[in-house]
Amino acid sequence: MPRSARLIGTTLLYNRPMESDGTDHRHARVAVVVAFAICAAVLVWHAVDYLPFFEDDSFISLRYAKRLLEGRGLTWTDGERVEGYSNFLWVVVVAFAGLPGQDLVATARVLGVTCAVVLLGSFFWVHRRGDPGMGISAGVVGALAVSLSGTVAAHSVAGLEQPLLAVLVVWGLAWTLPLVEGTSPSVREIAIPGVLFGLASLVRPDAPLIVAAVCAALIAVRGFDRDSLRIAASMACVAAAFFVGQLAFRLAYYGDWIPNSARGKVAVTPRRVAEGWRYLVDGVIPVTGLVAGLALGAVAAAHDVRFRRRFGVIAIPIVVWCGYIVCVGGDLVPHHRHLFVAISMAGLATSMTVGYLLTTVVKKRLLAMTLVVALLPLFVALGSLQDPHRTKAKNNRWFWTGKPVGRFLERAFGAQQPLVAVDAAGALPFFSELPSLDMLGLNDRTIAHHPPETLGWGKLAHELGDGAYVLSRRPDLVVFNNSCGSDRPNWLSGKQMLRDPRFFRDYRLIAYEIVDGRRPLTSRIWTRVEGAAGVRRVDGRVQVPGYLLSTGEATPARLDEDGRLHLRVTRQHPGRLRGLVLDPGRWTLRCDATGGDPMVEVRSEPGEVLTRADSPRVFSLVKRSAITIEVSSPRAGPVRLYGIELQRENG
Repeated sequence: MPRSARLIGTTLLYNRPMESDGTDHRHARVAVVVAFAICAAVLVWHAVDYLPFFEDDSFISLRYAKRLLEGRGLTWTDGERVEGYSNFLWVVVVAFAGLPGQDLVATARVLGVTCAVVLLGSFFWVHRRGDPGMGISAGVVGALAVSLSGTVAAHSVAGLEQPLLAVLVVWGLAWTLPLVEGTSPSVREIAIPGVLFGLASLVRPDAPLIVAAVCAALIAVRGFDRDSLRIAASMACVAAAFFVGQLAFRLAYYGDWIPNSARGKVAVTPRRVAEGWRYLVDGVIPVTGLVAGLALGAVAAAHDVRFRRRFGVIAIPIVVWCGYIVCVGGDLVPHHRHLFVAISMAGLATSMTVGYLLTTVVKKRLLAMTLVVALLPLFVALGSLQDPHRTKAKNNRWFWTGKPVGRFLERAFGAQQPLVAVDAAGALPFFSELPSLDMLGLNDRTIAHHPPETLGWGKLAHELGDGAYVLSRRPDLVVFNNSCGSDRPNWLSGKQMLRDPRFFRDYRLIAYEIVDGRRPLTSRIWTRVEGAAGVRRVDGRVQVPGYLLSTGEATPARLDEDGRLHLRVTRQHPGRLRGLVLDPGRWTLRCDATGGDPMVEVRSEPGEVLTRADSPRVFSLVKRSAITIEVSSPRAGPVRLYGIELQRENG
């Protein structure tokens, strides 16, 4: 057996300190690398097990990154600039890592897992000056406990900023630990954690709360004196420079003091606090192993002043961050993404606690304590396996329907560039790349700046809306609820739109059939009759797309082999369009169809038949009138209807 392997076995199983000669320390470095690699492999395996889990909000960030790559700035759609993301540095990193032509989803996942792996290194690094054997044992316990957490594994591949935030915060804490002792740290020793915390402030706008908690913890554990104030203030100033720089950018680029998305999410109310408390408890139960590690650390801190300082500078930010999560109501995404950084900080604290306990108990030969701390990762693993959010995250795939629906809309309407109003602002806009309007207001300034009076008492991040404003924007396609759309909306903008008579006058519910793999997918989208995706009027010519005659799922609109949108009509299921307004005059109707000459019937508003298939498709109107057009197949087989053209011959 190689000496490094024997060294790892001796260290992990028996906790015997290694010799201090140079040879052993060289082998200790090898042992650390091997132990770290094993923990990293566990994390990667656990994260891959959650695929294809992703977040719809992740696609919002990726849309910003994609548009930045394409030279269209940090924008979600064309027009007014809005900061609909809350992870500036993550968006920028993904954009620069995902070169043009690369898959940004894969890029975000690789970056997330990479950050999580780098995070594990801090659990070993904090023990670099102690006994190597104890350091490896403590590092393995902390790293495995974090790697086996379902929250950490799931959100390492979920495409959002939690891994980047955690790696910066935890490494910042690791570099802060030496500052709890001594009176004259160097500029470098203060600047490094300050820079890391400053970068964390660029990842999330609420990360400065952690920075403030760390600075306050430094003063608390060191004592309120001039040196403590100088060190904490110096580190805070370095971090604040990043925060101020981003604030200046936000004001100059977006003209706002806070991210637009925060206006629709942050509201401290009794309901939010109650939801946040349930969110915290629900997320902590699966990681009871880390909670036990924190409890052991608290007991050890009560008996050892030196350890109390090091433990306190980590424990205080954990408490502050968890309190913040409770106040804002937690989150709706499976597996408690906002607890990612808290779990990571708890892993660091647990690693330090294990190192302290092993160093003290080995001298007393208390093997029982060694076994207790070795079981902490096992408790986390068992909690992760039994966590109901594990199954929920693996089955949470509704947003992936945005991929086929989005690509369908891009193929069908890419040339027209219609405005698409959506509730689910992630996958569908990302894959369609069409101009979009966020009806929930997270990516729309007008809706976000006019919240309802009841903000904070409804479903988190789903309370904003303004139906009249959405209708004033005249969107060409309206997709209620999720990417498959619906005839009945669940949220405020849609509910207000359905109460407005203009909506049913101007829009028709069209069923679009999308081939996605072996089974078709039907998306029910409200389509504006007159607009970029609807009727076009040019010089006395009225062009009616065939899909506007869809009467429901019995006559869905489809794409043909050449990517042309059409409607399949039969004798039993004809296509029909009511309420088409035409000017007075003599009109000629022509059909763009394949599979036979369709039967066409045109009726006036009272029901008078103006023309049928067995007569010339010519009719006259003496005044501006609304007509109904019905198209069916003259035989048993279907007819593909691509469009109808009406030409006025005289005024």
